[in-house]
Amino acid sequence: MYTLFNYSFQGRARRKEFWMFQLYFWLILIVLGGIAVGVAEAGMQTFGQIMLGITGLFYVIVLWPSITIAVRRLHDTGRSGLWIFILAIPAIGPLIFLALMCIDGQPYPNDYGDDPKGRNFKLAQQQPQAQPTIVINNQSQVDSNNTTNVVPDTSAEK
Repeated sequence: MYTLFNYSFQGRARRKEFWMFQLYFWLILIVLGGIAVGVAEAGMQTFGQIMLGITGLFYVIVLWPSITIAVRRLHDTGRSGLWIFILAIPAIGPLIFLALMCIDGQPYPNDYGDDPKGRNFKLAQQQPQAQPTIVINNQSQVDSNNTTNVVPDTSAEK
């Protein structure tokens, strides 16, 4: 529940952090809403209204942390938090947003911070490999700068 108390838009959030927050958020919201509706249908209108008010209060309290974790999740994928406004596009916007929340984050530090998974990503550095040499009549030479100097075959001139 660290996310519930992290109101910052700074940094990055892993997929696991985002989806666990969403899981608990929706489970609690469904349980509270179900209790409110069940109690109201059972004839206890006043208690049902109180439970509905508690459900609404829970939603309002958790709304800000849910926005911040979504923005930090977007940061993990290398996108600006403004991408959250894609949800305003009817029908296709939520599908694009869902896809963005499902993709893996960048495995290296980006503009928004270090990798939250702690992967120590290093750019692929090629190991020095044997330098190719051009062989003409069994004679070649590699100088100290690892460049190949071709030595002409002088035996054919004789």
